[in-house]
Amino acid sequence: MRYAEVLIPLALEGSFHYRLPEEMADKAVVGMRCVVPFGAKRYYTGIIIGLTDTRPHLQVSFKEVMLLPDDKPSVTASQLSLWQWLSAYYICMPGEVLRTAVPSALLPESRTVIHYDTDFVADSKLSTEEQELLDILEAGKGKTYTLDALQRAIGKRAIKAFTSLVERGAIRLEEEVKSRYKPKTEVFVRLDATYQSEETFGTLLDSLRRAPKQSALLLHWAELISERDLPYSSPMPLRLLINADDHDRTTFAALRKKKIFRTEAITLSELHAGTIGQEFRLWGAEENEESDRREEDEGQATEKVSSPLPEAPISLLYTHDFRRKEEQLLAWTEEVIREGGEVLFLSPEANKRGGCNSLTSRMAARLGSRLLTYHAFETDAKRVEVWNRLALSDEPCAVLGMRSALFLPFHNLHLIIVDEEQEYLYKQQDPAPRFHARQVAVRMGKLHNCPVVLASVTPSGEILQQVRDGNCQLITWPDDEVRPVFDLEIIDMGKMRKQRQVGFDELLSFPLTAAIEDTIRRKKMAVVLQNRRGFAPYIICNACGEKLRCIHCDVSLTYHKRTGMLVCHYCGYSRPYPSICPSCKQQSQAGARSTLQPVGFGAERMEEELKAHFPHASILRMDSDMAMSRTKMEEALGRLENNEVDILVGTQLIKGQPYNDNVGMVAVTQLDSILGFPDFRAYERAFQLLYQLMLRSGAPKLYVQTNNPDNPFLEILRRGDYRAFVRKQLEERQMFFFPPYCRMIRIEFRASEEQLAERIAHDFASSLKPHLPQESLSQVLIPAVSRIRNAFIRALLLRLPLSFSVSAIRNLLSSVRTALPARTPEYKRVRVVFDVDPL
Repeated sequence: MRYAEVLIPLALEGSFHYRLPEEMADKAVVGMRCVVPFGAKRYYTGIIIGLTDTRPHLQVSFKEVMLLPDDKPSVTASQLSLWQWLSAYYICMPGEVLRTAVPSALLPESRTVIHYDTDFVADSKLSTEEQELLDILEAGKGKTYTLDALQRAIGKRAIKAFTSLVERGAIRLEEEVKSRYKPKTEVFVRLDATYQSEETFGTLLDSLRRAPKQSALLLHWAELISERDLPYSSPMPLRLLINADDHDRTTFAALRKKKIFRTEAITLSELHAGTIGQEFRLWGAEENEESDRREEDEGQATEKVSSPLPEAPISLLYTHDFRRKEEQLLAWTEEVIREGGEVLFLSPEANKRGGCNSLTSRMAARLGSRLLTYHAFETDAKRVEVWNRLALSDEPCAVLGMRSALFLPFHNLHLIIVDEEQEYLYKQQDPAPRFHARQVAVRMGKLHNCPVVLASVTPSGEILQQVRDGNCQLITWPDDEVRPVFDLEIIDMGKMRKQRQVGFDELLSFPLTAAIEDTIRRKKMAVVLQNRRGFAPYIICNACGEKLRCIHCDVSLTYHKRTGMLVCHYCGYSRPYPSICPSCKQQSQAGARSTLQPVGFGAERMEEELKAHFPHASILRMDSDMAMSRTKMEEALGRLENNEVDILVGTQLIKGQPYNDNVGMVAVTQLDSILGFPDFRAYERAFQLLYQLMLRSGAPKLYVQTNNPDNPFLEILRRGDYRAFVRKQLEERQMFFFPPYCRMIRIEFRASEEQLAERIAHDFASSLKPHLPQESLSQVLIPAVSRIRNAFIRALLLRLPLSFSVSAIRNLLSSVRTALPARTPEYKRVRVVFDVDPL
């Protein structure tokens, strides 16, 4: 008897063992997917992580593996090793890593489906709800319903009626495993081999003189083949050969019956469909190596780069020239592909939608079919096809993606690139594992024995400290042109408001509006940064002073004027803008100003104020709300690329847009709100945002509105000396014992009862404190947002010396988490979340 150790995508400790049926015993391999039963009824798709012929020493009866969906492994040994490290370092369950790592379409799980017994006869009168349920099932004529779908159809929960029908035998429940992924197929038609030469095809046409419709359809096929310069043996999509009318279909059926045409279903590839610079290969013709090399030669950039491919385990490419940085990274990518290796290229621009001037389009133009893209905005089909392509082949390629691309099954990985390594988007916040892509990339480099290149114009303080410590090789160019000084104009908003030059409900000062007007007059674009989305972050009642808050979270609702909705940016709850205050119920007098007033500025409100000042200007707003629409994003990028915008206003999303050297100025309307974010990295992120915005846009002048014009941050920004700024930041962090001079772990306790979260947090702290260095554990903290999705939150912050063993702290935290439930039964009602290296 053979046994399989299976990892299941659930937040549970460890793995589970199953018996392999005889017919599967020889087929099973570590890394294969398998469908297994779990619990009383459920079925899950897991990954085999071990095989043994010895019965595991467990006092249980082993269930059997139900199905092996694949013939070959979907997961490599290096992936399994990486998952094990992730689970240990980020203190989470192995099943949580599996659920994050593998596309959900490859991990189908069972769902409960309802089957109606058509022969059922009631032995007593049915209730109204029971009869309604049966009517829906009977009208469905064999349609498969889940309980949720059935409840939606009836418009209510009807649990009592549903349970009664199960007990009566009218309906039965079954578990069904259904994959979300289905490859796209299309019917292709091919000329029979007998007629695949010009001579035999001509003879065929002569034989069909008395069938003019069949002859005309054959001639149409020949025209399509000739237009594309394809051989007679080529397959052709049936939809191109015949029109929608029944006559063409009848004619085609006759030719098929005569065995002149043969049909076949061909699976369509999603890998390059819709990619800019790539032809959709409708005919299934294969690209040859010569065309690949020709595309590479034609795509060579004109800018000169000189650095050889790094050999050090970790390197930092540090330059102030974005174009030169990208050219060097692409040159290294092409070099690895020419040598037959794989490249993982992580970039925040990987999932950028629309536009022909994107990193994806530039890489596609140079790498052709060697480029694969993999990120959250791809379809399930595309993600699965990329996964299978890498799992079953070691052909040279480059994968462009974000965090999720780290988990792909590489076999021949020779280079890992993390572009703009300082970006906060590389940190996964939820769900577990709460990993940082940069850290995982370094671990992958060790597993694959390949170099990891970090690249940035504004590197993070952590990586610059690694360079200073000699743990990271610095790559830079002596001739790198640095812009030493920013032409910075500081606008003192506090002073202007005291002098009543700016109203308290206004945000555009006279110097700023004058600068924007002058920029538009010079046919240049003004860029305005307002780093909040929506119209206003708060709605306050002037009568009772209450803010309109989310019903699920301890946070104010953001007003989105364009949709007329109040939205919670934490849980997604929304409601229409009310006419009266929900707290005091006071209604405004007829014609009087409403008691509910928007407070603060978002990008929408700034857009409205700009339109009031510049009614004839072309104004474009870009924020994450707009970016959710592919159509709107493509339209916006088209306007930017065609220089059709006078004023661009938005959140930090505007940082990476195509500017075409047409920017006349950049303005920051509320610097204080950016610097005032409660995070020890707030100043670093603000400097990176403004520094990159100025360098990318090429703007000659930066306007900053602030209530604190004497802030030293502004003088360092004026000089544009990023290294001096980071040195100062690192000195302060060392003084106050913050990363990179300590290891930080945040522990959150989430419960439906506030007192319970508080009590368990104190118990956890009491258990930890005796085993930790003095003053390394904080008091129990109440976060700024202390309730999210109806869960109250308390937190502990752990700051440990770098010399403290990672495995020791992991074992300590795990042991406390395991011991507390035995001592405190209520602990099971509290969710404990570990965030290692939090942002």
